[in-house]
Amino acid sequence: MEDAKQIALRALTGAFIDRDPSVVERYFAPDYIQHNPAISKRPDRHSRSYQKLKQRFFL
Repeated sequence: MEDAKQIALRALTGAFIDRDPSVVERYFAPDYIQHNPAISKRPDRHSRSYQKLKQRFFL
């Protein structure tokens, strides 16, 4: 069984390095609370937020 650090690393790598919006469905609980004001607090909108980051900051 994986530990929490490995799971978190895979989720963050998927979201911010690979820019894969599907990590939200795989790793984020429906009641996850997002504290970053630049990203939507609603989990169903996280994948869109990550896609916007890709469009704004990555080629």
